[in-house]
Amino acid sequence: MERTSYMSKFILRCYVLAGYSFSVLLKVFLVMTMVCVLSCFKAKAQDNFIDDSGVHPFTYDEIPVLVIIEGAGNFNLDVIYTNNDQLYLNIEDLFKTLNIHCVVGKRGDSLAGFIETESRTYMVDYTKKQIIVGTKLYMFPDELIKENGSLYLESSIFAEVFGIVLTFNYRSLSILLKSNFELPIIKQMRIDKMRNNLSKVKMEEIADTVVSRNYHLFKFGMFDWSITSTQNWNESLDNRFVIGLGTEFLFGETDVSCTYYNQQEFNDNQFQYQWRWVDNQKALIKQAQVGKITMPTISFIISPVIGAVVRNSPTTVRKATGYYTINEYTEPNWTIELYINNILVDYTKADASGMYIFKIPIVYGYNTLKLKYYGPIGEERTEERTMNIPYTVMPAKEFEYGISAGVVQDSSLSRFGRGEFNYGVNSKFTIGGGMEYLSSIPNGPFIPFVKATFQPFSKLTINGEYAYGVKTNGLLNYYFSKDILFEIDYTKYVEGQLATRFNSLEDRKTRLSVPFRYKKLSGYAKLEYSQLVYSEFNYNQASAMFSACYKQFSANSSVQLN
Repeated sequence: MERTSYMSKFILRCYVLAGYSFSVLLKVFLVMTMVCVLSCFKAKAQDNFIDDSGVHPFTYDEIPVLVIIEGAGNFNLDVIYTNNDQLYLNIEDLFKTLNIHCVVGKRGDSLAGFIETESRTYMVDYTKKQIIVGTKLYMFPDELIKENGSLYLESSIFAEVFGIVLTFNYRSLSILLKSNFELPIIKQMRIDKMRNNLSKVKMEEIADTVVSRNYHLFKFGMFDWSITSTQNWNESLDNRFVIGLGTEFLFGETDVSCTYYNQQEFNDNQFQYQWRWVDNQKALIKQAQVGKITMPTISFIISPVIGAVVRNSPTTVRKATGYYTINEYTEPNWTIELYINNILVDYTKADASGMYIFKIPIVYGYNTLKLKYYGPIGEERTEERTMNIPYTVMPAKEFEYGISAGVVQDSSLSRFGRGEFNYGVNSKFTIGGGMEYLSSIPNGPFIPFVKATFQPFSKLTINGEYAYGVKTNGLLNYYFSKDILFEIDYTKYVEGQLATRFNSLEDRKTRLSVPFRYKKLSGYAKLEYSQLVYSEFNYNQASAMFSACYKQFSANSSVQLN
């Protein structure tokens, strides 16, 4: 009985020992299998780095790092780190994260786009082992590699070629990124921040401290230049050169620019120069301009005016009740910013036809408008203009004036002068008037004028103007709802007047604008009719336009009848 028990225990121990040995052997087998598999993957991953002699120039590891951008936060990026302490970054991933324009070639062997400006283009060609930036050519036989269908560039080359400095910290696995130009991602953050501050401009927030400006006798500002050349087959070259200089001089802003166009004879009209002084704290004179000036005129003046302007109206945006709508055209899907007196007040996006709409708040006094255009791949345009909103609303019991005088750069060097005033009788009624003089008008160089604006409530604005010997004008704007605008514009000209170039006796216009939005569908419809009345016939024109947008899709249709 005891012998049988002993044999049973021996057999049980043998089974346990055999099971334990099998478990150990299984674990050893699995470990060896994993090592072999990893070695195969690593050898396969490094096939792209075998040189012509069949020897690996280096070994590498793919590691995640944290890229820190000064002023724009951080993001994660997978990089290649080699045994000789070199760092390679995926060009496409880096550029697209920084919002730098980047287009991949069909075979994945090239990248193209532009850096900083549209004129500074680049081309990365892996087959030729070269990078072209602008007019400069760089050859990189070892620093430009390809891995898993993506192009990688050694980190120090980014500073030499693109102006992007990458500082790698191995201990923290992080990269500090700097650039010698404004990165698109930082630029977009700056623009978004400005747009988010629109509530302050619209008087939704009130600042408790006003930071006064420091004026300088002289301070150098910015030098601008641009070169544009267009070549057409069997046609002459079309070249345009522009240089500009902006400084502070005599406690004001000074802008000087010159444009040369080889298709035109060089003349004084290609020079632009203006000195502008602003101090809204002064009482008698708040604005002054000297040089080539712009102002609303009754007379038709096509040539620049060299002279001076003084006003007591401030440059701050002083919003009244009501709006005035403008709609124009630019490139499709571009973003447009609207500035009034250099203050951002609104922005919008053009539709598929390039049309954009702004509801400009009715502001007190004389104002200048500026438009900035931003393209979908980083393009930027700026257009400055003096837009004459066809009525002026003044605060109650407030008086403003403007005086301008100069010489018109026409063939006869006509003398020009204009003095005007506006006075707010109450919050709903404003009157104005003045005198305009242009020596080149043969039958009446002096043009006295009066005007009035009546706004009984915020949805209705009526404006009237009478210029002696020239015209009588009336304008009515009425909002049926918050956005639906109905407008009537009527002008009657004095027969035989020579102050303007309009030959018709009457100009009649009416327009209905209807923007709409339903869930994710938005659009705009406009109906317009105009009639020019001549002594022997009438000219009629009608147009209809419809534009709609749903998510990333947009459509536009228009028709015009004459």
